[in-house]
Amino acid sequence: MTGEQRTEYLATLSTIDQGLVVNEDRAVSRGESTCLDIRQGVPEGQVLKNLEARITEGNATVKVEGAALILDAVKAWCR
Repeated sequence: MTGEQRTEYLATLSTIDQGLVVNEDRAVSRGESTCLDIRQGVPEGQVLKNLEARITEGNATVKVEGAALILDAVKAWCR
């Protein structure tokens, strides 16, 4: 993730829930883990479940809709 991608990603997360960006490095790490799932061909339903599990351990509780928005944000830079 480049510096610009990081900035955009964190900005998107903050619009979903401010708690997601309390620890920016953790937020980026979780995004990178999600990107790895995508690159490894994990089915999208499982990617969403993995993402939900990752983000509920932090300062925010995000339901399925929020997880889908976060996944979209990851997909914007994960190739």
